[in-house]
Parts: sequence; C-alpha cells; structure tokens
Amino acid sequence: MELSETEQRMLDNLEKRQARWKFGRWLVLLISLLLLLGIFPSVSDDSIYKMIGAAAIGMTLSMWNGNPESILLVRVVKHNLGHDESER
Repeated sequence: MELSETEQRMLDNLEKRQARWKFGRWLVLLISLLLLLGIFPSVSDDSIYKMIGAAAIGMTLSMWNGNPESILLVRVVKHNLGHDESER
C-alpha cells in the first residue's frame, strides 16, 4: 500500500492532533472547571458559562483518549504500510 503525498500529510496531521490532545484535554478540563465553579469574577453570575463548562467537561471526559475513529484509522494504515507499533 502506497500513500500519496496528500494522504501522508493527512495521516501526519491526525497523529499530530492526537499528540496535541494529550495536553489540550488538561487545558480544556481546567478552564471548564473554572467556568463551572464560577472562579472568574465576570462570569460567576451567568449560568450560560456554567452550562458551557459542564458541556466541555462532558465532551473532554468522553473523548479523554482521543477520537476513536482517527486512532483506529492511523493504526490500520500504519499496519498496512508495515509500520506496526510492535516494531517501535
């Protein structure tokens, strides 16, 4: 199986996105908790920010390990290319 340059770039972008999510999930979780708890003085009375914080926490926790579809896609493509994870 050969990948075109565009396909390889898309695969690289998926891997980079997965790596960024490992840091980003903590940032989203922290900001969401601050919104939910009303730590920011300007948003402490507004319930819409608390709803946004709760929704962001739910989404972050549900996708904690990343997007399952993109993880599976990267693994399948790498396996078909012969870059099995056991070789690392």
